[in-house]
Amino acid sequence: MKKNLVYLGLMSEIRVVFGEESFSVEEHVDGLLKHFPSSDRETFEGTFELEAVIQSLSTSSLFASNKIVILKNPWFFSKAPSDAQLKVFAQLLEAAEASEFPCLIYQLGSVDQRKKAVNQLKKKSKFHVYNPFKDWEQDKVLDWIKSRAQQCGKAMDHDAALALEEIGGTNLRQLAGELEKCAVYVGNATTITRADISALCAPATTSIFEFNEAMKKRQASTCLKALHRLLSHGEDPIRLSGLIVSNLRLYTQLLALSQSGKSVNDIAKEIGKNAFFLKNVLPDIKRNYSLDDLKNAYRQFADCDYAIKSGKMKPEVAVKLTLSSIL
Repeated sequence: MKKNLVYLGLMSEIRVVFGEESFSVEEHVDGLLKHFPSSDRETFEGTFELEAVIQSLSTSSLFASNKIVILKNPWFFSKAPSDAQLKVFAQLLEAAEASEFPCLIYQLGSVDQRKKAVNQLKKKSKFHVYNPFKDWEQDKVLDWIKSRAQQCGKAMDHDAALALEEIGGTNLRQLAGELEKCAVYVGNATTITRADISALCAPATTSIFEFNEAMKKRQASTCLKALHRLLSHGEDPIRLSGLIVSNLRLYTQLLALSQSGKSVNDIAKEIGKNAFFLKNVLPDIKRNYSLDDLKNAYRQFADCDYAIKSGKMKPEVAVKLTLSSIL
């Protein structure tokens, strides 16, 4: 039996962790490695010889009584191995099964599971895949925020979770960092409130909130001032462009589904948003936008994206001009 295998909870000989949600991948890996505090870690990263891994799996460590073999961002996830390399890869998997040492493979990014090497790996290992939340999966993000707050030893009401989601969106790394700051800030208090978040992150929180409020009400001057404050606080203009397009997508869904006769509760279920949130947003969208307005805005931000990526305009200038135009 492999040494310490029970601590990894492995049902098979190799643990594989990957996904575009790199923060979750890193946390999963760190959690596994904490079970091996005194073990030697032999790491192979990027491009390496498969034979060297086979050798490692069959050789005891000189520096510790136990070890774990780690393959980080391995080349066979991004480059298709040759037939000869696939044979060696199969030998590597056999060596991992026979080895007394656990093997961990992880990738900070997506993996094409159609590749031959990956298919071989699937038969011998347990996969853990972490993909980012989609823009429309607000309820899942809110659940994650509340669960993370509990890990910090704090409760969090729904309004506070919404405030934090306005800051970090689906960026789990940023959300986790903000929650850790909030947990320290509230001290012995058992609950994190919206007031706590506003007090700790006032400039960003206020600007994001004001920006979203002004955009849904189509208040050009207020919205552009909030945009300027966000940029002055170091917000990435490309990320802000994504926020604007995400808002436009939401407005379009709300108008189209509302005009088709669906209730707010039905719309909330269909697009994965909180019904209470939608009830507050929908009246402003109906008053200030039409579907033609939103189609035109989409086209303008597609042009904005092209201007940025082609180098014709600086991101900050492109976003400011385009937002001013659609409002």
